[in-house]
Amino acid sequence: MLIKLDVRETKLKSQLESLILVSDNNHTQLVMEQLPLGDVILCNDDGTERVMIERKSLPDLASSIVDLSLIHI
Repeated sequence: MLIKLDVRETKLKSQLESLILVSDNNHTQLVMEQLPLGDVILCNDDGTERVMIERKSLPDLASSIVDLSLIHI
């Protein structure tokens, strides 16, 4: 598995590195990139992007929901 992590996610990087070391036997590769969308992208071994994750705090999520509802008015 390949995990692409946005370069701004420094705290998550150290947590993922620890988790990978403890549980994986080197089957997972972690790369840091400036991602145009999302904070984490999970890929197949061949690099095919399968899942994109966007992390948000609860206040940021609430603000996004309010912003989207204003678009439809």
